Amino acid sequence: MMAHRALAPSILLAWRLAAQAPPNGVVDVSVSRTILPGASEALFTVDAAAPSSNGVFQVTALLEPVGVRAEHLRRAAFQREGLLAGGAAATAIVTYSFELRVPASRLEALSLEMDRLFHKPPAPLTRFSFGARLLASAAELEKARMELLPVLFEEARAKAEATLAAAGQTPGPVLALFDQIDATGYDASATAKLWLRMGRAAPGPSGGRSVAAMAARAITAPFDNAVASLATNAGAEQSIRALSPLGITAANLVSQSSSLNAGLFGSNLTPRTSFEVTMPAGELPRFIDAFAKLEREGRGIGFDFYALLAHSGALRDRERTQALPVLLAEARRRAEPLARLLNLPLGGPRLIVDEEFAAPGTEFFAAAGFSSFLLGLPGPVVSSSNTRPITLSVEFAVD
Repeated sequence: MMAHRALAPSILLAWRLAAQAPPNGVVDVSVSRTILPGASEALFTVDAAAPSSNGVFQVTALLEPVGVRAEHLRRAAFQREGLLAGGAAATAIVTYSFELRVPASRLEALSLEMDRLFHKPPAPLTRFSFGARLLASAAELEKARMELLPVLFEEARAKAEATLAAAGQTPGPVLALFDQIDATGYDASATAKLWLRMGRAAPGPSGGRSVAAMAARAITAPFDNAVASLATNAGAEQSIRALSPLGITAANLVSQSSSLNAGLFGSNLTPRTSFEVTMPAGELPRFIDAFAKLEREGRGIGFDFYALLAHSGALRDRERTQALPVLLAEARRRAEPLARLLNLPLGGPRLIVDEEFAAPGTEFFAAAGFSSFLLGLPGPVVSSSNTRPITLSVEFAVD
């Protein structure tokens, strides 16, 4: 289940969320409850480390008994373990990170299977670790919402009346309602929230009373291409020769620069040459393996590497367009119980706000800072996601 945004700011911007009594006699209040609905899925995160001589497909073959496959790969980090005489780096280790979802009923059994791998990783794995969390069931969340709405409504109304009374003003009718279930996605718990506006003044330039609802979906579009960016600490000619096994030529050259680096024994000018290569998304795991092999062979230069998986923009736009009518119907369905709380019929939409957000971690697939790891420092590692949350916030008239 995707994590919902904490609130819909475009609709609620004019609603002050802290209880107060402004001069026009309107008060905004909010109330909330933590709920523990049933879980429908378990999300496993798995890290497996192996010498770079073992590619991602060899690693996933070892993990097949616990359901881990190459398509579950989310990131890869390259590092050196141990130092040779004179400070030379020793074994190159690649840590592969995977994510997979299973039915919640499999949580215990799969955890036991992975625990055995944790205590005794099969060769050539050097490390294996995992984590798991339950994801809340959408059906159970909605059931809890419907049970809590009357309770939250009465609590919010009493809170608003008390605030107005404390300011010496007469409580008026409820002018607007908005509720939301905030599911973080980190466990099966969630927060039910309700915002209420009370007073005798109209809530805004549109006038009249209203309820607002938000519907959200995660638009999933397949990764159809990957962009790999590579940088070396050598000049263009030497770099192209070193990277030629990857099919990189002068046509892939992006930029050249140099920087002055201060060290224990003085300063030196270090060149930096950057390349970029585009490939079908399915080729990226093999490209990572090929790059690890090249780095392992040692070409007398240092490398930095990261890759970006990209969605098909046209496909994502099509998925979004198809989702909008569904989201509008969902928002109306969610607004209906709010209108019933006010004993008023639900009217047409006054305001519709369509928003799309980048998922946490954007779309980076893998990152490796080879030059940093040679110094024992961590390189950048960024998660991937092939989903983008889209929300439709709708304000409906109830007069």
